Amino acid sequence: GFNTYVGKSRAQDLQIAYTAENGNIIMKSAHNESGGPRESVRLEGKTRWEHGLFILDLVHMPAGCGVWPAFWMTDEDVWPDHGEIDIVEGINTQTRAKTALHTSAQCSMYAHVSPYDKTGEWDWATGIPNSWTGEPDFKTNKEADDCWNFAAHQWFNQGCVGVDDKDDSIGAPVNEKGGAVYVLEWDPANEYIRSWSFPKDTELPTNLQATIDAASQDGWTVIPDPDTWGLPYAYFAIGESTGCTADHFQNMHIVFNLAFCGNVAGNRFINDCPALAEKFSVNNDPIATCNAYVESNPDVIQNEGHWEVGGVYVYERSAE
Repeated sequence: GFNTYVGKSRAQDLQIAYTAENGNIIMKSAHNESGGPRESVRLEGKTRWEHGLFILDLVHMPAGCGVWPAFWMTDEDVWPDHGEIDIVEGINTQTRAKTALHTSAQCSMYAHVSPYDKTGEWDWATGIPNSWTGEPDFKTNKEADDCWNFAAHQWFNQGCVGVDDKDDSIGAPVNEKGGAVYVLEWDPANEYIRSWSFPKDTELPTNLQATIDAASQDGWTVIPDPDTWGLPYAYFAIGESTGCTADHFQNMHIVFNLAFCGNVAGNRFINDCPALAEKFSVNNDPIATCNAYVESNPDVIQNEGHWEVGGVYVYERSAE
C-alpha cells in the first residue's frame, strides 16, 4: 500500500500507536511531511495458533476512500501453504463485512457448505481477463468459493469470501453505531471456520456479552458458546470430509495493520470514489490516483482513518 510501517519508537514520537485513558488501543497514521507514503502501524502477535475462538471488540475502524485496514491471521513465511484468514478488512467505502480465506491448491468450498449453515452469501467473480485475448469475460459469473489464490475464473488471490447479509457491518456505519464485535471460530476438530458480526446498536447475544465482560474481571469465568449466538454470516468447511483439508491453515498469528490504496483499495478507487478519482486523476491509473488523494492529507483520513480497539480475546478448547 501507499504507506510505510514504522517501529515502536517512531510510532510513539508520531503518537500513532498508544493506549487511551479509557484503556482502548489506538492505531492510526501520520502524514509524511516530506511527501510520499503515510507513516503507519502494523502490529503482529507473538503467539502462534492452530485453532481457536477470536473475539474483536471494536470501537472504531478506519473508514473512507483510500483506506485499507485489516485484522487478520497468517504465517507469512509459509504463505500461502499455511493459509491466511482475513477476519475484518475495510476497503474504501465498503459497508458489508467479509471473511476471506487464502490458501494453496485443493481448498474448495463448492458443494461442501450448505446455505442453511450461514446467513450471508459468497462473493462473486466476473470480468476476469481471458488468458489469451486479455478481454474481460463478463459471460462467466462465479461464486468466489475456491480459496486457492490461483483458482480458475476468480481474481488472483481473491480466495473464498463469505459476505455478510447486513449492509452496515463495517466502515462508517459501524463507527456511527459505536463499534461492533467480530468473532472468528477456527475449529478443525468440528471441520469448520465460522464468522459473526454484531454491530453495537443491537444487543449482543447473552453468552457473548458475558464472555467479554468476564475477560476483564478477576474471578469470573464464562465459557463461550457460539452455538447460542445465532447462525454465522460466513461458514467454511475444512477437514478430511470436505474439499479443503485442515492442514491448509497452520501456525498463524494475529495481525492488525492500517494500509492505504495498494492493489485492493487502490484498484477499486475509481469505482468506489468517483468524484475524488476525477479530482485527483493521474493518467487514469486507479492506484496512482488513490495515492495522490492520500498524499493530499485529507481531513477525513485524519479524523476517521484510525483503529480504536476495546479488546481482543482468544479462547481455546481444553483437552477432553
